[in-house]
Amino acid sequence: MSESYQETNRIELEPFLQPLSGKAEAVRAVVEPALRVHGLELVQLFLVRAQHRDAVRLFVEKKVRNSGGVSMEELERASRLLSDLLDVEDQQQGLFGKPYDLEVGSPGLDRPLTKKSHFLGAVGERVKVRVLRPIDGMRACTGTLVEAGDDACTLRLEGHDTPLALPYADIAAANVVFQFETPTPPGGAKPRGKKGKQR
Repeated sequence: MSESYQETNRIELEPFLQPLSGKAEAVRAVVEPALRVHGLELVQLFLVRAQHRDAVRLFVEKKVRNSGGVSMEELERASRLLSDLLDVEDQQQGLFGKPYDLEVGSPGLDRPLTKKSHFLGAVGERVKVRVLRPIDGMRACTGTLVEAGDDACTLRLEGHDTPLALPYADIAAANVVFQFETPTPPGGAKPRGKKGKQR
């Protein structure tokens, strides 16, 4: 029997904070090494089961985040590559057992933080976190990510004197909160109110 793609292309993969299992993990083992070769990273994977046709939804971004967002051309190229790989693995492993649709997209501006390295790269940014169990009476919180350690991250919440430590193992979901910047008018901001009136 021929070796599967993940057996012949072993790449150490950074685990998700909430590990995948079963067929979803088998799909990840196929697609993530292929994406890495092309400078892309798997951010999220959803395997949606349906009666007649399954759906594989992948969200990817560039491995080097400061090099700009992933382009439509890159997404289309990744989709073609992964479609061929998954077809081969489906024949060898029976990943799906029935027709499926592959969707490859960008995670968007409020990008998910699904791995420890994502938190490390988001230090200083505003993030929203949902936890599996209440921490300090909260199931969800939004604040500035001030530290990303080996086992936990730390958020500074508005109105709280003490930063909040959140173990990665307790994080159900997290994402960066994109903040639109208000453009400054040419010449700088003008004072407003009575004192700012021009005569």
